[in-house]
Amino acid sequence: MTKNKSKAFLMLVLALFCASFSHAQTYTKGKGITYKGRSYATVVMGNGQEWMAENLSVFYFRNGDPIPVVKTNEVWKKAGENKEPACCYYENNAEYGKTYGVLYNWYAVNDPRGLAPEGWHVPTDAEWKNFETFLGDDTGTKMKSSSGWKSYEGEAECANCKSWTPEQKAGQICNVCNDSRKSKAQISGNGTNSSGFSGLPGGVRFGSRVFIRIGDYGCWWSSTEDSTNYAWYSPLYSDDGRAGGYYHLKTDGLSVRCLRD
Repeated sequence: MTKNKSKAFLMLVLALFCASFSHAQTYTKGKGITYKGRSYATVVMGNGQEWMAENLSVFYFRNGDPIPVVKTNEVWKKAGENKEPACCYYENNAEYGKTYGVLYNWYAVNDPRGLAPEGWHVPTDAEWKNFETFLGDDTGTKMKSSSGWKSYEGEAECANCKSWTPEQKAGQICNVCNDSRKSKAQISGNGTNSSGFSGLPGGVRFGSRVFIRIGDYGCWWSSTEDSTNYAWYSPLYSDDGRAGGYYHLKTDGLSVRCLRD
């Protein structure tokens, strides 16, 4: 094989590799699904998984039985102690539900009457990990929606002295950053949503205590139990581009996404 042909062959292999990698990272818009009177957008990932692109927002199990809507801390706590399902809007405010859906304790997720639509299910922890592995680096950034996340304070290149020449830097002190070349800045917590997942910061209800972190924290149940009191979930943060599984008390109220069987 001549030198030019060898080079052409290598370029072709590289192009095919890049094309296959690019294809593996793409998603397509799903057909969507209507469940209990509400329509949900869906996305089909390059690995074949079809996910809801919105948080679940239902107050009935698949068989039609109602899921108790709990507003008071006392009743929510009692439901958890009795290992009974419960759900609510964030701060019991239906306006939040329009954007963020409904928060469920894990007993609603695990109820045999079925929380997900027919032909769908709440993902296992392994399925969450498969999704995150497929997305690769900066998973959280790819999963987060491109708007709706709070900014956070971080460090950025100092706007006052970043264009100074070495002579300028040697001859004077920057009175903004004191020559650290870094300054405090408000950094956007939004993601790229390059996965199509459209992850939103719907916050959490902590047991019988408080609703917290709407705007900078999103968390979704898995169907996988960790122990008697805990189950696995997948979180996203405004100030972090990573994602990964952790465990939450089963009595806490988290968001839910569904995955096609």
